Amino acid sequence: MSPQEFLAAWTGLDANQRKKRLQWFAAQDGKVQHEIMNRHLELVGTARNTGRWIKDLAGDNTLGCLIQAIDQFWRIDNSDRVRNATEAELEAKDLSDFRKIKVRKGRKSDKRERVAAHYKVIWRFREDEGSWRDIAEYLRKNSKLEVSHTYVQQVFDAIALERREKDPYPKKC
Repeated sequence: MSPQEFLAAWTGLDANQRKKRLQWFAAQDGKVQHEIMNRHLELVGTARNTGRWIKDLAGDNTLGCLIQAIDQFWRIDNSDRVRNATEAELEAKDLSDFRKIKVRKGRKSDKRERVAAHYKVIWRFREDEGSWRDIAEYLRKNSKLEVSHTYVQQVFDAIALERREKDPYPKKC
């Protein structure tokens, strides 16, 4: 049996599907890849304990488990288009964690980055004694960025802390 035939039998995926899954895996961020690798290790342990592991094909077994783990996460990520993920996959703890990571990865980080991109403008506003509400309104009008004044302040303070800079117009207590 060739390695390609072995992997097809192990994973149930043809060569093109395996290639797409591996490309998808390579495009994921580190947290998602870490979750997939944890699932991979679980699948390797299960294969060894259930007698599915073939000693002479250890590398192919390992690759098969990796592709199987990637496929499970890929099905969750593409669940809008692929509706045949099994109930066991949907109920698995690490897969539900994966869904949470994907949700967290979305909108809020983009919003933070967009606010952070205006750091120097915010700094100038603060030097001119501009309020956080004024800054939020400016971002709303000029950047079409809907954020609250407190969110702008939180992002600004976090960046200033990273850069070890002080607010040029601190709140007077």
